Amino acid sequence: MVPNNIFVQLVGLASLVTFVGALSGASLQVMASQDPAPKKTVWDGVYTAAQAARGKVVYEERCAECHNTGEAPVLFGTGFMRRWFQEPLGNVFTKMQTQMPLNGPGSLPESSYLEVLSFVLEESGFPPGTEELTANPARLANISIVEKSGPGGPVPNFSLVQIVGCLSQGANKAWMVTNGTEPARAAESGDSPAADLTALAAVPLGKGSFRLLDFPALGREARRGHKVQAKGFLIRQPNSEDRINPTSLQTLAESCPQ
Repeated sequence: MVPNNIFVQLVGLASLVTFVGALSGASLQVMASQDPAPKKTVWDGVYTAAQAARGKVVYEERCAECHNTGEAPVLFGTGFMRRWFQEPLGNVFTKMQTQMPLNGPGSLPESSYLEVLSFVLEESGFPPGTEELTANPARLANISIVEKSGPGGPVPNFSLVQIVGCLSQGANKAWMVTNGTEPARAAESGDSPAADLTALAAVPLGKGSFRLLDFPALGREARRGHKVQAKGFLIRQPNSEDRINPTSLQTLAESCPQ
């Protein structure tokens, strides 16, 4: 037989284990139900109208001198979408906080950058909501900049893009990238590192055809017939061939099956 005092201790220990287990289970359920960074888009009301109103004041005091005079890019509307399409809102906030204003990068309070960003969203046509935009990195990383129809769809016209295809010259002497992939957003306009080119060499060809504008030449003669990566600004025209104003042209393979 188990002595009474030991029996009591065992019962107490079992009760404690049961209680801790129940508590842990309840804690896990609470944690699972609290998503700290739900997936959202800029169309979901991620800032407030009051926050944007404060941002307008800061913008006019610290930003308009450059952005409203042509010395810096326009921040609103289609320009905003072209620059930041399919990127997280956190990237915009980081660029603003670390590089703006030009005469004093990072000199504004964190709240001011959030307010200016809210004003930019409002001016770009994205609706306000009931909760203010915060600097929580996880939340900003989970707010996507997309078209109203959703994350899919083609890259906006005049965006910086990259494609993979075959470099050739047509009968009219126009340089073309044929069998091209669907244009994808490019983060940088310059040449890609060797590791990226190795991965891109395995990308299957597509069905697109893009005319390369004449400037700059970027060594096209030496790359005739090559499988290439082309970066540049996308120009889609109704009832006409798509064009790319190139900023980079790199060989992926010295032959390209047509």
